[in-house]
Amino acid sequence: MAGDTLPDGGKADSSGAIQSVRRAVRLLREISHADGGLTLSDLARESELAVSTAHRILTTLECDGFVRSSGRIWYVGAEAYRVGAAFLGSDSLSATVAPAMKRLRSISHETANFGILRNNEIITISQLEGREIVRAVAPAGGRTPALNSGMGKAILAQWDREDVSSHISRYGLRRITSQSLCSEEKISTEMKQIQNCGFAVDNEEFQIGVRCIAAPILGHFGEPVGAISISGAAHRLNDDRTRLLGPMVREVANTVSSLLCGSPPRKTCG
Repeated sequence: MAGDTLPDGGKADSSGAIQSVRRAVRLLREISHADGGLTLSDLARESELAVSTAHRILTTLECDGFVRSSGRIWYVGAEAYRVGAAFLGSDSLSATVAPAMKRLRSISHETANFGILRNNEIITISQLEGREIVRAVAPAGGRTPALNSGMGKAILAQWDREDVSSHISRYGLRRITSQSLCSEEKISTEMKQIQNCGFAVDNEEFQIGVRCIAAPILGHFGEPVGAISISGAAHRLNDDRTRLLGPMVREVANTVSSLLCGSPPRKTCG
C-alpha cells in the first residue's frame, strides 16, 4: 500500500518503489544534466525537495562516491561513472579505451593504464603490461593519491583553480617521495603547464625510478571522466622521450574523448 513503512524506516509507494531511493536517483539525474554542477538550493528546487532532505541524500551519496562537492557546487562522482561504465561494458567504454591502450603500448613499449578519480585517489580500472624487461605494472584496482599520479594531475588540471584548491584543503598533499609536490604554489604552476600542453607527467612522485605520462578523457560537457597513461622506468621515460611521447598520449586521449562523446580537442603546446 502507498506509504507503507519498510523495516529500515523507508517508505514504499503503491508500486513498491522506495521513496528515498527515487529521490536519490532524481538528484543524480539533475546533477548529470547540469553543465558545471549545481548548488544545493538549485538541486532542491529542480528536484522539488526540501533543502534539508536534498542535503541529507547528497551527503549519503557522497560517502559512497556517487556525487562529490567542491565548495558550494555538487557534481557527479566517480562511482556513478564506474557504475555507468559497467552498463556500457564492451559496447562502448571498454571497446573504445582498450584499443587506445594497445596503441599506446605499441607506440611506447611501456605499460598502458586507464584510471578514474574517486575522492583523493586514482583507481586503475585496466592495465596492459609493457614489453620492456623492467616495467611499471598497475594492476586493476590499484590506488594512487591523485596529486602523486600522472593520471590524477591530468584530471585535476581540468578543474577550476578554486576547485583544485578546495580539493587540496580537504585532502592535503602527501610527500611520498623526494619528488612529490608538497606546496599549493607548485601544484598551481604544474596545473597551468598541463592545461597548456594537454598531458601530465608523474616525475617519480609516487615511486622512485618510475615515470608516468598521462592525459585526461573528457565527457559530454568537457568534464574529465578518466585518464589514460603510459608508465615505465624513469631512465627510459627521460625528458627527451617524454617530449616525444607526451603529445602522442594526448592525441590518443583526445581520440577516446571524441569517440565517446564528441568532445573537442584540448589546447596544445608546441
